[in-house]
Amino acid sequence: MRHVFVALCGLCWSGLLGVRPVQALGISINQPVVQHSLSPGKTIQGSMELVSHHDVPVHVSVYLEDWQYTPVGDGSKQFAPAQTLPRSCAGWVRFFPAQADLPPHGRAVVDYTIHVPDDQTLEGSYYAVLFFEATLGEAAGLGAKGSEDPEATVRFAARLGSLMIVDIEGTVRREARLSNLRLAPTPSKTVSLTASLVNEGNVHLRCEGSFHVLGEHEVVMGRGELPARYVWLGTAVPVEAEWSGTLSPGMYTFVATYDCGEEIIVVEEAPLSIR
Repeated sequence: MRHVFVALCGLCWSGLLGVRPVQALGISINQPVVQHSLSPGKTIQGSMELVSHHDVPVHVSVYLEDWQYTPVGDGSKQFAPAQTLPRSCAGWVRFFPAQADLPPHGRAVVDYTIHVPDDQTLEGSYYAVLFFEATLGEAAGLGAKGSEDPEATVRFAARLGSLMIVDIEGTVRREARLSNLRLAPTPSKTVSLTASLVNEGNVHLRCEGSFHVLGEHEVVMGRGELPARYVWLGTAVPVEAEWSGTLSPGMYTFVATYDCGEEIIVVEEAPLSIR
């Protein structure tokens, strides 16, 4: 018999710290993010609960992968086989069971152990994702001209996951800067902004942005939001925004600000000339 595997939906993320339950999948987890601060050589154990919202049994496979933010900066993620990305901690994680059969509206517990290698050169944060992939059902496939093909079976599946983040205790360094801030006023009085947000630390960053337009005596003449940016360590992501406002001809100061958490505030200024 020939099997065709169909993924109904992938991992649904809500920013960094959220994995929304996938409604088409009909299962959820109580820990969308697992984050621990550990010293080299230390071990921690924990568990997470998997809940089925289906009226029928669901078979779930559990496995690890690596992840990191893409260079786009919008929070989208790149996934890769376990222990292949530079900041992977997948090799530090053990979990049980690898397979679970959830009864209708039932629950299952997945236990995990994280053991950090006794390596004093480790610093910053390391990452993995524990995926839960559920088989939803099977249906006979269609052959030529819409006829059923008894040799083909379509299997419907989807997955969601729990981010796993390990901070090496006492080594986390959060640093960022905003560079290449450029402003381009247009005849329509729209100001276009481009810049790069650079992560110079050793952990991922999730940054919320805003801007102010200052006039004489630093009076605020306008304000707005900058797009949230998600920046992988050692990388830079683009920032683009537009502001439409009414300003009299003259010189102004445009102040862009990003709050990257843990009191990390990035500020950059640029002159703005309105003619």
